[in-house]
Amino acid sequence: MERTIILFDTDMESDCDDAGALALLLNACRAGEAQLLGVIADAPGTCVAPCCEAFLRHYGVSAPIGAVRAAEYAQSPRFAAYRAHCAAMPPRMFYNRTLAAQVGRTDADYEDAARAYRRMLVSAGDGSVTLVCVGFLTALAALLLTGPDDLSPHTGVDLLRRKVKRLISMGDAPVDGRGEVSFNYAMDLTASEIFFAKCSVPVIVSPEGTDVLTGADLSRTLPGTHPLRIAYEQWNGPATPRPSWDLIAVYCALHPDAPCFRTQTYGTVHCSAQPARVWWETGPRPDSLLSLNIPPAALRATLDKCLF
Repeated sequence: MERTIILFDTDMESDCDDAGALALLLNACRAGEAQLLGVIADAPGTCVAPCCEAFLRHYGVSAPIGAVRAAEYAQSPRFAAYRAHCAAMPPRMFYNRTLAAQVGRTDADYEDAARAYRRMLVSAGDGSVTLVCVGFLTALAALLLTGPDDLSPHTGVDLLRRKVKRLISMGDAPVDGRGEVSFNYAMDLTASEIFFAKCSVPVIVSPEGTDVLTGADLSRTLPGTHPLRIAYEQWNGPATPRPSWDLIAVYCALHPDAPCFRTQTYGTVHCSAQPARVWWETGPRPDSLLSLNIPPAALRATLDKCLF
């Protein structure tokens, strides 16, 4: 069986389903179903990358990790929404701080995300990579703004086109173009605008998961020191399920032809920062919207099995 080559981009801070998605992916790697090309930590914090490293260590999977450098995070209006989001979170919810302390590093100790993206893509065969982004578009936008360097004569736009065969973004792009911009796109609207303007491969937008509640069995099944149990219990409380937005994006990356999903193309997704808006219109890139073909409860059972 040919393994799916996955490049995983995550904001491992703003919800525990990022942890569930990474655990699902690492289980697939241990089963020989996937190869982890690398992990990109794309939230502008200090504990995102080492939290990811704690998961890789626990599961015995080796892969490079890159981290966003956002020196202007504390002052820039660009990150005001995310600062407000984090300020409203009780300190106990930051499971990434607990797991990062086990590693003893901060995001500043990892390679810059855009350069790490370039290094990972250069190392891969043409048209071989499935890129699944379950977080913000900060790092991907930075990649798309890169020019040739010592790693490759190609721009970031060209590297994405050459190396990536499938790109899944956990977010939403309502067909009617109405409503608030979804969380992952709203947390860095500048990056979201850049990404959708410059992305050189079709994007599968994955908004599903609100009604697919997983993780309730983690507290009864995993030891108290397991990083996945720590993440869900600190964020959500013991034996409490959580929506599976990020898990669904990863499962789709691993099983793109699974009958539980369908995709439909409505043109090309566009995003603007001012005013904050995401919409579809005719364009050269055939983006698509993911939806479920089966009842949420049926997919919940499948995803829960993948967590163990």
